[in-house]
Amino acid sequence: TYTAQKAVISIPITPQVTGVVSEVTDNNNQLIKKGEVLFKIDPTRYQARVARLQADLVTATHSVQTQKAQLSEAQANTTRVSAERDRLYKDYQRYLKGSQARVNPFSESDIDNARQNYLAQDAMVKGSIAEQSQIQSQLDSMVNGEQSQIGSLRAQLSEAKYNLDQTIVRAPSDGYATQVLSRPGTYAAALPLRPVMVFIPEQKRQIVAQFRQNSRLRLEAGDDAEVVFNALPGQVFH
Repeated sequence: TYTAQKAVISIPITPQVTGVVSEVTDNNNQLIKKGEVLFKIDPTRYQARVARLQADLVTATHSVQTQKAQLSEAQANTTRVSAERDRLYKDYQRYLKGSQARVNPFSESDIDNARQNYLAQDAMVKGSIAEQSQIQSQLDSMVNGEQSQIGSLRAQLSEAKYNLDQTIVRAPSDGYATQVLSRPGTYAAALPLRPVMVFIPEQKRQIVAQFRQNSRLRLEAGDDAEVVFNALPGQVFH
């Protein structure tokens, strides 16, 4: 038969991140062991993002501690202004009772001032309680037992570290790097239709052929086979 092909499995190597290629393997069409570096992408941008998120995470962690301290302060302030409000309320009631006596020892101005002082202090109590509730609400925004902002930063940091790791592309198995289409300085994009190189895993050699039906009747498993190539005249491969 003339319709025969050597069949191999090939893996298009495409980066998971985008950037400028800084290094490419020199072992083209040579056996490469699993895990060896095929090429590298400039990691500067991805390192910077990891560093920024690590700093943001530290800031957010300290911010939570600060909020806890602010909550304690707000609670103490609420207790203090509440005690002062209660005192001013008692004073106001004393002025009211005095105004109802036959001989009123207080003027209308004294009673009004006592009332205004009480109402002003009551407003301070309400403001302190609102501030306390706001801080408590921020602390209570939890996801999986962790403050939501910290959880979000941890997830972003994990993704950033993964992207940084992907700037080094390694051989997925023992095999050969062929059709290396990139050199240092090339811009590599994370697009499946634009592979940087093609990797051929080490595998058993197979030749797939098509035969006429009547020829097929004479074939048996275990028969010897010979292969010739037009590019290699005079050579027969058993």
